[in-house]
Amino acid sequence: MKYLNIILFAAAALAAAAGAMAKGHVSGANSPKPQWINNAVIYEANLRQGTPTRDLKGMQLQLPRLKDLGVDIVWLMPIHPISEKNRKGTLGSYYAVKDYKAVNPEFGTMEDLKEFVRTAHTLGMKVILDEVCNHTGCDNAWVAEHPEYYARNEKGEMFGPFDWTDTYKLDYSNPATRAAMADVLKFWIKEANIDGYRCDVAGEVPTDFWEEVRPQLQAIKPVVMLAEASKPELLKNAFDIDYAWPMKDVFNAIAASKGVNKYAQEKKLNLPSMTAQDIPALIQRQKSEYPRASVHMNMITNHDLNSWEGTEFDRFGPAVGAFAVLSYTLPGIPMLYTGQETGFNHPFEFFERDSVQPDYIENEFTAFYRILNALKHHNTSIGTYEPIENTNFISTYDPDVLTFTRQNGKDKIFVAVNLSDTPSPLQFGRREPYLVGLRDIFSGEEAALPTMLQPWQYIVLSTPYNGITPPPAFASETTTSLSGSYKVRVSTHDTSARLRELAHNKSGHLPVNKTYVETATATTAASSAASTNDVAASIGTSTYSETTSGFGGFNLAKPDTLKKPVKKTGKASSEPKFRHVNK
Repeated sequence: MKYLNIILFAAAALAAAAGAMAKGHVSGANSPKPQWINNAVIYEANLRQGTPTRDLKGMQLQLPRLKDLGVDIVWLMPIHPISEKNRKGTLGSYYAVKDYKAVNPEFGTMEDLKEFVRTAHTLGMKVILDEVCNHTGCDNAWVAEHPEYYARNEKGEMFGPFDWTDTYKLDYSNPATRAAMADVLKFWIKEANIDGYRCDVAGEVPTDFWEEVRPQLQAIKPVVMLAEASKPELLKNAFDIDYAWPMKDVFNAIAASKGVNKYAQEKKLNLPSMTAQDIPALIQRQKSEYPRASVHMNMITNHDLNSWEGTEFDRFGPAVGAFAVLSYTLPGIPMLYTGQETGFNHPFEFFERDSVQPDYIENEFTAFYRILNALKHHNTSIGTYEPIENTNFISTYDPDVLTFTRQNGKDKIFVAVNLSDTPSPLQFGRREPYLVGLRDIFSGEEAALPTMLQPWQYIVLSTPYNGITPPPAFASETTTSLSGSYKVRVSTHDTSARLRELAHNKSGHLPVNKTYVETATATTAASSAASTNDVAASIGTSTYSETTSGFGGFNLAKPDTLKKPVKKTGKASSEPKFRHVNK
């Protein structure tokens, strides 16, 4: 009888598992995710600062360029008229809405928006609007016409959340407020044929409102819903994607711990000390906290970070490329912000027209992001819907080195990043990854690994796909045929060096810890050019200029000429430092 019960229990468990599998990848997270976000890249468009005309028509002209870059979803920052009462600055905050059913004349007309959406759809792109459902501007029509829509403080007064003195908070305990906001959300889908919303401070609005309104929107057309929040319950039934704020915090803390987060230093932020190990630890923790198949939007910048915490170069310095690679290759969906694709290094004014604007002239950063976008489109192992179980973190000798593989069928990637300001050995612990057949996405060369990773160096190897960077005409000495060996050959070719140098130069910041630095041997400009221009050369858009010493005194042009101080690391433990997400 004992064994019969065991058999019956096992059969029931298998039946439950089969039922869950039959429901597909949204088991746990039950929002009706559209299939078109599975390999998508999101681009946040700042209408006020993003083009010379500062409007919808100007941004519409950028759509073919964004399509060519590899953008799939254009997120427009709020398009509504801005309240004048208690306005901040001259033009006010985009998030203090005066009229939910109108287009701000600063940005154009309703017809301009419709034409923008039509053009995007013709190019095969989607458009989502940034909607503000938690609060309105202080002179929104609802204030006079429907004061009952608003929350009150202990004095019975309307009030703004946080320090947002130009807004009044809405009261969602009133069914009429809910009906009015649901009507707003349905309006733009019907009127302008948009494809969804990015919802501002979504966690401040009751979750049950979002769960009520999502089926109403879905009845009009399939939409995507992006929550500006990191609140697990929102991804259960209402939202498809939320913000990866916790991962952003880990990125910032690692950069601060290694002395390259200039913003944290200037503001004297007491960020926790973190290493690369904290990334898989966060993913493992979120696996138990969030519904299964939850999707987080990874980023290294956005409008809030850019304007209030500095550019990605302020926060990451020479590590910009390393963290950008992780934002694309870790589980989730990546995003770009206006100007990021050209390495634009300026914090936009938030309440004024900024005199500094991106020119969108293609450069090494453009090539870098175009290659990452192509990887997202073609390698299914990093698809948005791919479960975190397909991410295997690999033990290394150094806690600052993060290595992992992701695999879906025949598609596979391998990523290695040194998240520190010192050279680190690339040595694996209990299990060495099988990399035969993969190619470097930035150089096109067959898989090859260095014995040392330079500060903030990143390597991305992928199953070859249509459009991957072509291999060099003549294979280098260190990347010849793998000859059937399961191990790849040693490489001294550092394809990320040039981008790291550019990022360092933009940051204007030197790491705090420079005691280990030894001066690199001099190299000629010609040899520097040959080894530092890989990314841009791969698409034929680079113009070489003479390089200077890299961050911390390293000459990034010729990393293999360095006198490398090796970190003291013990033997890898029998148990991986990075626990595998799945066996």
